[in-house]
Amino acid sequence: MLRKKYFLYISVLLGYLVLNNLANAASPPAPIDGVCNPINEANITVAPTTGLCLSGTASAVTSAGASEAPWKWSCTGSNGGTTASCAANFVYSEIIPTSSGLSYDASTDTQQSFTAPNGRTVDVLVKGPQGISNATTWHAPIIGSPGVPNTPDNYFPWIVNYAVNKGYHRIAVPPGVYYFSGSAMSPTSTICSAANPSQCSADWAIGPQWWLNQSWQGPQPCPNNEMFCYPLGYPLEDLEIDFDGSKLIFNGPTIGIAIGFVNRIRLKNFTVDYPWLQVAVLGTIIPDPKAPGHQALAIDPQYPVTAMNADFLTASATGNYPQVQVVNTWVPGTTGSPDLGHFAYAAGNNNAADEVYFVFGANPPTYIGQQSVTSTTTDGVTTTTSYPQVYSCFPTAYGKAGAQNCGVVASTNSSDCSFYNGCANFDYFPLGAQVVVRYLTVISGAISIISSNDVDIENMTMLSSPGNGISISNNGGYRGFRLANSTITRSGNRPISVTGAALLFGQMQGDVIIENNEIAYQGDDAIDLHGTPQPFGSGPVVKNIDTANKEVTILIPPTHCSDLNMGDQPLVGDKVAFFDQNTVYIDTAEVAAMNAPCQMSNGSTSPWTITLENCTSGDCTKTVGKLTSIDYYSDLTKEAAARYVIAGNKNYANRGHGLLISAPYGLVSNNTFIYNTLGNLAFDDIGEGFGSSNLVIDYNNMQWSGLQNPAIQAIDNQSGTNIASAVFQKIMISHNTISNTYGSAIGIGSARDVFLENNEISNSNLYPNLTSYSGLPSTDSIVFFGMTDSYVCGTTLSDKHGSIENLAGITDQTNCLSTTAGRTPE
Repeated sequence: MLRKKYFLYISVLLGYLVLNNLANAASPPAPIDGVCNPINEANITVAPTTGLCLSGTASAVTSAGASEAPWKWSCTGSNGGTTASCAANFVYSEIIPTSSGLSYDASTDTQQSFTAPNGRTVDVLVKGPQGISNATTWHAPIIGSPGVPNTPDNYFPWIVNYAVNKGYHRIAVPPGVYYFSGSAMSPTSTICSAANPSQCSADWAIGPQWWLNQSWQGPQPCPNNEMFCYPLGYPLEDLEIDFDGSKLIFNGPTIGIAIGFVNRIRLKNFTVDYPWLQVAVLGTIIPDPKAPGHQALAIDPQYPVTAMNADFLTASATGNYPQVQVVNTWVPGTTGSPDLGHFAYAAGNNNAADEVYFVFGANPPTYIGQQSVTSTTTDGVTTTTSYPQVYSCFPTAYGKAGAQNCGVVASTNSSDCSFYNGCANFDYFPLGAQVVVRYLTVISGAISIISSNDVDIENMTMLSSPGNGISISNNGGYRGFRLANSTITRSGNRPISVTGAALLFGQMQGDVIIENNEIAYQGDDAIDLHGTPQPFGSGPVVKNIDTANKEVTILIPPTHCSDLNMGDQPLVGDKVAFFDQNTVYIDTAEVAAMNAPCQMSNGSTSPWTITLENCTSGDCTKTVGKLTSIDYYSDLTKEAAARYVIAGNKNYANRGHGLLISAPYGLVSNNTFIYNTLGNLAFDDIGEGFGSSNLVIDYNNMQWSGLQNPAIQAIDNQSGTNIASAVFQKIMISHNTISNTYGSAIGIGSARDVFLENNEISNSNLYPNLTSYSGLPSTDSIVFFGMTDSYVCGTTLSDKHGSIENLAGITDQTNCLSTTAGRTPE
């Protein structure tokens, strides 16, 4: 019996195995679809040969021209899987400008490297002063000692010129507090005067308080006979100035330090302040006692309104008093706490209920002094409140002869009144709201850098500025800039410090390193970095077409003669990229020939011609035929503003973005962004530069983004709406922590090859009915739209959150393929 049972058991087991094998034999293998590998795209000169497919078998690579992009291939699936069509389309930032090939000296220079999403190693280099040694260090004499100027306005130019004449490369400044007199505003100037401070944005009519090399203006009169002032063509080079903790105190609302035409200059260990300028104060929105139905502004008593400082006043019906230029809603600090509060989280969204500008066409409010406001409660109790310092938009109600109101719109819609349509008043603010009032906005800046190479600022503290903190604009920096280990923030009872952007890179054309800084309580973006687009102006004119040689000659209008440094115009051999009005990339060409461009020295405004060849598309004639007067071009060899590292910074409580960038080849890593009202990080296209490409954003901590903006966003704003074409390309966003966003945590449109990997998102979509910036829906934690060849993987959503919006062109993957593999937090 036991033997039979054993035989029966064996028979059943064998039968099961046979049937199971038959079943498995009958089941076909699972189909595997072919999937393109979008991240391993080739550059402009080499067709791709490996890494063509994430899955499937790659076909041969074909090309539209002789070894020219775009290259095409397919990935054939197996077991009945689908076949994917693939292409490697050239991205303009595949060209790294030639200046990145400069030599690196570890003893003098600063260099950081990272791997871009296209696999290239990018070296970001800022050169330092050469020749520094103990033998080339000069300890400057004390100000006012025998034979030495006795005012900072004269002292600092004197020591710089003395050091250069003697061959020194490092100046050790005696520590102290240096009070600059500066240049006073001209009360008779129609361009920049006490009555029109908003017209002083460039401030060349006033003049900076210290020119660190003023060679661009030609030979200048010197304050002392022993000084040597550099003529045009002899830039200041290879000099470090160590201020040893000194404070530089500036007077009027003008540039504090202007740096022009210098090479390899370092400033370190100093504080910048404008202690006598009330750049911003706090106030309250009250009923206007003599203009029923309207509202007025009462300045808080802790900020006295006086007519004593004639440097930035506006003519008023009762005398000269500070001009109100901008008003924003404010979140008060805790009672009894030294914290004054911060901008409301909706600040900067151009809604008159939160933000009003009086400097873009609207008349400024009139200072009317002390006023009393009577109110009656619902139970019949009447109270009268006296406000000692009041501004009104209705001076005619006070019998002020010749005064005009600010500009009142008869509408209940707050969006009908903004600086875009030239009206401004207090009526749309909530009654009783606390507001921050900026007396200064776009005037000047504490440090202005133009036409300079490799400026390095270290261990600086900036407590206030009448405009931007550091601006690299007005034809900008040409090689490199670095800010390290510095602080730009408010002090004392100032609600803010810098009234504009802390760092504004208007036309930066070289490498940028911004590391280990603290930037807080600014009136605009903490960091705004963008490239150098050149509009065609009146439009390019085709002069000659050489089909055989694939060359086309075009005429560039004379509008481009305004560039101070003609050397950065396209030269023979340069790569020039073309973009449409939305800065969508069109094509790239080489400069085959050009005539002499117009020269600033003789005031010429004659146009110049440029011959193009070897267009990436293979057809220069077709490319040029597309160009219009509203399109752009950029010299990629010099002007792309490529290569930047922004790392280890803490940007918080700024009215604007924590970081706004429109430039290729960047690394944004290990930063902390908190309470920045227009979003913590944006690589938007807002008309200031080209959309970012080959950008890595990793290991950042982002909290409490603005009310209507994702923590990370990229939306085409040039056209005002999202467009289907890719403005942003090859973006890697990985290992970031994002928490407490009112709407979406990440919102990106008009892009291709965007890769979100291993990010952590918690408490997003806190206001589920919010309509986000540029119409983004707010119910999803991650929103991609108008996208191709992108994926999301390894993302963790926790606490309150929305979903991941999976639209066409987006692939959810479990296996992340990060090009930042091996990178770790620093």
